[in-house]
Amino acid sequence: TPLVLVAQRRVVARMLAPGRARSTLLALGLLAAVSAAVFLVDHAQLLFAVFPPLLYVVFRLGFAGAAIGVVMVSVTGVVATVAGHGPFMLDELSAQERVLALQFFVAIASLMAFPVSVALADRRALRKTLQESERRYRTLADHSSDIIVRALQDGTRQYVSPSVSEVLGWAPE
Repeated sequence: TPLVLVAQRRVVARMLAPGRARSTLLALGLLAAVSAAVFLVDHAQLLFAVFPPLLYVVFRLGFAGAAIGVVMVSVTGVVATVAGHGPFMLDELSAQERVLALQFFVAIASLMAFPVSVALADRRALRKTLQESERRYRTLADHSSDIIVRALQDGTRQYVSPSVSEVLGWAPE
């Protein structure tokens, strides 16, 4: 579902736009290389190595990175496990238990990647709201006939409205 949402919103085209394509492909290539290395080795201790590049992709690409990254890790894990390679190929596990372990790993990767991407999206939205609010405040303060001063506790002025020159004859500086 997340991958379909990403495809419908034409996010991939934006990720591969000029100026962003190289960093997008490098991030995804890093994740693909680490995933392949982890799932070709028969050591379960290395599974955690997939998480740092997955988070890097999420930080670089947001929700789309989370969706594409989790799918890449899933596909790599499935292909390796079906081919008889990877950290889930323990002798004491049946084929059904191996698949279940892989599903659990993919669920953990999803539970890590998607909340981080949502938090990043919320942060971007809050930053945009704050910038808009500051722009409106600045516009009001610059065009008000009242003197508006923003100062620190020690009295250092950070902002003085331009109306100070009309009312008191002083330069705002």
